[in-house]
Amino acid sequence: MIFEALEAITLSTKTRGTFSLKPGDRLDWPDEDVRKVLERCPEKFKVIETHHNANLWVNAWREIADLTSGIQEMDRRFKAVLDLLNLCDKAFEAGNWEAFQRWAEKVKDLCRKR
Repeated sequence: MIFEALEAITLSTKTRGTFSLKPGDRLDWPDEDVRKVLERCPEKFKVIETHHNANLWVNAWREIADLTSGIQEMDRRFKAVLDLLNLCDKAFEAGNWEAFQRWAEKVKDLCRKR
């Protein structure tokens, strides 16, 4: 699981030792180790992605890339697709799968229209 420090913190674990983290620093640890950290101080970290859902994101982005391939600036859908892709990207960066799916569905609908 990949998780990110939200503030400066020194994290000490029995199995991994001591780490000084700055806001934005990311660690990729086994799920069980991350759960232990989150139980102790959930407000200081956010989960970026689990290894389970990493494939979901990759497959979703790949599908969108296939659908949007070939849409050029002169296409009447171009700006709307670009705006929706930006919303998908923001949802992705926030780790918000539900919002990502919602925006991706709108991209798909728009791309199916000719």
